[in-house]
Order: sequence, then C-alpha cells, then structure tokens
Amino acid sequence: SSDLHQRKVSWRALSFLWSCMPFLKSTPLSLDNKNSKEIMNHLIAQYKQLLDLQDSKFSLIEHEDAMVAVVYKVTTASGKDYVLKICSRRGDYLRETYFLRSFEGKIPVPRIIHLVEPEADIHGAILMECLPGNFLNVTDINEKLAYEIGCILAKIHATKTQGYGDLTQTNQLSVDPR
Repeated sequence: SSDLHQRKVSWRALSFLWSCMPFLKSTPLSLDNKNSKEIMNHLIAQYKQLLDLQDSKFSLIEHEDAMVAVVYKVTTASGKDYVLKICSRRGDYLRETYFLRSFEGKIPVPRIIHLVEPEADIHGAILMECLPGNFLNVTDINEKLAYEIGCILAKIHATKTQGYGDLTQTNQLSVDPR
C-alpha cells in the first residue's frame, strides 16, 4: 500500500532530496560574524517566549546544505525534540510552509507544530517535529537509497498545481509554463 511505502522511505533520502531542490537554494541569515550571533541570541529569546519554550535548549544545526534558514534543534525540559527553522526572508518562509503543507501525507515531511509569521521586527519561523535520522553524505548514496530518492521525486513531480510560477502567489500564477 501507499502508506506502507511512505513509511519505508528513509529520512536520509528525504534529507538529501530537500538539499538538492533548486527552488529552495538561496542564502540564509548569516551567522558568520559576532553581530549576527548576538542578533540570533536576541531572536531566540523572542522565539522562546512566542513558542512557550522558555525552559528549552536551542542547539544550532550546522550543515553545508543550509540554504534558506538558520536551523536549531530544540530540546524541551521533558526531553522532546523539535526543529526550529528561522527564515530571514519572507518568501523563503512562505515557500517552506507551503511545501511542508502541500506534501504532507504525500511524502515524508515533518509535521508543523507552530508558525511564527514574519513581521517587521522578527523573522518568520517554523517549529516542526524532529524526524529521526542523520544528514546524508554523498558517500552514503547506494542503489537502494537512489531508488528511494527517485520515488520521492516522482511523487513531487506528480503533484498538480493551479499554474506555473511562485506557488505562494496564487494570484500571479500563469497557465503558460514559459
């Protein structure tokens, strides 16, 4: 059955797939300098309050595939893990939430727990469930994993949309793909 097949698709395959999707590639908020780190520490305090996570531990997830967001693993006082993605650009936030919602139930994606809408003084953020697994390394790809990735891509490409263009801007979609 389809449900059984979805459960067999590994998180590693999905992780690799998301890292390769060209519509997600862009530059996230940089954490390379001291000012950025101070800003993020201030914002984390805001997110802790907004998401009622005051007693939680935030650990930066550093990986080379971070493209549209700064990502934190959030561990609550009870030991429950979540992922918090902080998007510095509104468009990145809108696309991320759009695709997480659109592919829910079609491919394995984390469930959205809470959203912080972008505002003038705070970046948009997505608190989502933390799926088990590790980041995929290119050396981990084998025939079975390549097949799983192909199955996920097939499901993504089989998804119908209302038109062509930025899917978060439904009033600007075109019937012509050119």
